[in-house]
Amino acid sequence: MTLKNGNTRFALICAGTAVLGLGGFGHFTWTDMDRMEDLDQSTKMLEGKIRTADREIRTIPGLEDKVLILREQVKEYVTILPDDAEIHAFVNQLTRFETESGVVVTKLDDTQARQRRSARRPSSSAFESITYKLTLRGTTQQLLTFMDLLENDYDRFVRIPTFKVQAFDDRRSGPQVADEVSRQHSIDLELETYVYNPKKRGRGHVTIPNELRKLERLRDDGKLEVFASDVALVRHEIEASPNRRDPFVDPRALTSQIDEEERRAQRDELDDLKSRFQVLRKALALEEKETNLVKRMQVADKNNEFLSTLAADVNGRVDEQFFTVLELAKEFETVVLGPVGQLQAERGGIDAAAVLSVRDIEQRVADMEKAARSREWGQVITLHDEIKQLRARFTAPASLRPVSARAEELFLLASAHRAFDALELVFGGSVHYRDDPGKAVVIISGPSLGPNSLSFGPGEVVCDGLSITRITSTEVVFDYSGYEISRRHGTDR
Repeated sequence: MTLKNGNTRFALICAGTAVLGLGGFGHFTWTDMDRMEDLDQSTKMLEGKIRTADREIRTIPGLEDKVLILREQVKEYVTILPDDAEIHAFVNQLTRFETESGVVVTKLDDTQARQRRSARRPSSSAFESITYKLTLRGTTQQLLTFMDLLENDYDRFVRIPTFKVQAFDDRRSGPQVADEVSRQHSIDLELETYVYNPKKRGRGHVTIPNELRKLERLRDDGKLEVFASDVALVRHEIEASPNRRDPFVDPRALTSQIDEEERRAQRDELDDLKSRFQVLRKALALEEKETNLVKRMQVADKNNEFLSTLAADVNGRVDEQFFTVLELAKEFETVVLGPVGQLQAERGGIDAAAVLSVRDIEQRVADMEKAARSREWGQVITLHDEIKQLRARFTAPASLRPVSARAEELFLLASAHRAFDALELVFGGSVHYRDDPGKAVVIISGPSLGPNSLSFGPGEVVCDGLSITRITSTEVVFDYSGYEISRRHGTDR
């Protein structure tokens, strides 16, 4: 077939176009097929993940039940453990047991409990051991009664891992019958308990939907009762045997003699300790009456030093068993040893830098409230500085936290007012629209605003940290560093 030149060119163009079109169509078809294979593989992977997720979802109800049961078990088990409040009040329990049993607590080391109270962060351990170390004096029956009260009359877990008894060699003039003589002994013992540190709700706590309803279902099914009987405090009764010989007394010591000179030396020593303790009591009474803070702190330091020296001498007489005459030993324990130990506990121990009453802080916060109502901001700041000095001298109890927080609030308020007054703002008049207060204007000048007076309306910033909240016919209300402060302005128009 013969074509003219023009027709030949046209035919070639058409053929080339057709080849390019077919090639492009083939390329896109091949690309789409690869894409379809990739999508098919992705679909299969997602389907596998969905099947795995479905299996895990089906196990969620069972896992929720296990978590709820375990939580209830923990709640049940820790009921016999004291909480923080009970740990801090445990000394009160010991005082009650001391009175009921008749023993005398001569030393008490509750360092671990006080460290937990003053720690900023609780222990990371779920169950934290708290140990108290005590030294007691009393007869064997009194000591056994004290330990019996701990184990039976205190409804929280506490155990006595170790104790050491040192017999009190109470030799009197003339032979005595062992069965008729009650001997005072010294016993060092440790009391151990545990406090539970639960995780707070947050990142480590799993929230279970409809938790109360699910707990009720588990309780109805009896799944929460199987462990309730596992936790129980075992109690027992002590049977007194007053006619039995004291097993800690060496009968041979009962026949020894004490001459009159030794008796007189013991009496003189006891009188000296009693006299020194009475001097200390009078000094403490004067300390309570001192109203000047600085002087009172100085007196408190002096009294604490006096108490430290007296306590060392008293404990030294105990360690060396100086008082061997029965009536003198009993008088020493009742009149000197017990009261000195109690006074040490009340003042926070002889190692404390200073011990001042919480009432001092509470009174100063009350004075801060009065000064704030009278707008005496300088007095508020002065009282706050005094509170800081007081708090630095002893470990503040938890009950003082709200009072301390209020003191900080009043201090920040007073500081804001003092800083505002330092701006020395002068008001030159105002324009107030009763029907449209948002258009009110007040004229203000002052060192912080430059040489010229400026006008401001509600919502406008006067200077750094200071803006106007609203303008009334008599006053301007500012927002200064988050505190609302109002001042009267010039004449109203």
